[in-house]
Amino acid sequence: MWSVFALCTLAVCGSAVSSALPPLMQAVVASPGLGCQSPDWTCLSVQNVSTPVAPVEGRVVIRVRGSSVDPYVKDQVEMPHSKSVIGGDTSGVVVAVGGGTECSHLSVGAAVWVQTTGAYAEFAEATCQATGLKPGSLSFIDAGTLPCVAVTSLQCLLATGAPWSNITNVTVAVTSGQGGTGFMALQLAKHVFNATRVVTAAAGDGIQFAKSQGADMVVDYHTSELFAALPDNSVDIVFDNFGAPGTADRAMAKIRAGGVYLVMDTGGGGKISKHPKMGVKQISFGLMDPSDRAKGLDILKPLFEAGTLQPHTQSNFTLNQVKEAFNTKHVYGKLAVIPY
Repeated sequence: MWSVFALCTLAVCGSAVSSALPPLMQAVVASPGLGCQSPDWTCLSVQNVSTPVAPVEGRVVIRVRGSSVDPYVKDQVEMPHSKSVIGGDTSGVVVAVGGGTECSHLSVGAAVWVQTTGAYAEFAEATCQATGLKPGSLSFIDAGTLPCVAVTSLQCLLATGAPWSNITNVTVAVTSGQGGTGFMALQLAKHVFNATRVVTAAAGDGIQFAKSQGADMVVDYHTSELFAALPDNSVDIVFDNFGAPGTADRAMAKIRAGGVYLVMDTGGGGKISKHPKMGVKQISFGLMDPSDRAKGLDILKPLFEAGTLQPHTQSNFTLNQVKEAFNTKHVYGKLAVIPY
């Protein structure tokens, strides 16, 4: 465990590097093979691996202070893979900066947040282009849970035309309101883009949680499907962050002419309706460029600092508890992973 952090730096080939980096670090590693699944996650283990101490041009090394549990990380573990340190979202302190103009906004000691790879570790490497300065109002733990879900929800809503100046009395439907992209989308729609009415689906304690995040109406998905509970021509914007088969078809009759149906689909499309409604635009939203993610972080930073947006971290897990984190059910907001 690295317990001493020094801000002094050494010049190394145009880079700035902290003088206190250890040669080895602890990290959660997925062993090579066909992947593994819950509840045992047998391919995962905490190991000592080399610390990424000398970033190349355009890259930065971060002492990780927080990360998160995201569905795409679990998906990667379940699929065939080579041996690698897992994890994506990261917040922490810069300990080494590569050269290049893309790194000009970063320096050793800066507090940052970013979506990268290898975040379940004491140190992680990221591109400078994708790395933003952390909101000063957020703890490292909260900030480490947000880059993926907050930027994704922001960019998806922007892609629907937000702020929706061409529509009055806007009603927004978010298909799943209690998870990561869901609770961020509810806050963004209601408190940033000023939707008149926000509706979503949740269950159990998630119903009250979704209401606390900005939902005006929450449908209990154990008793009714979201669009079965809504009148025809009652919704302007649908953000389908769940992507269940057939959702687009069920949503079409509920969307007013001039409205938008957007499905978050990184699997390559195929989830939009084959029976579109006249006047309704459909968007299949896929992977974002790293520069777009960085722009999103810069947009979100002042919104968190002003208190317009709020984090919600349900529980914290150490590297040795990642399997337990992966098996957690009924998540409201986000789960954090911390390196100690």
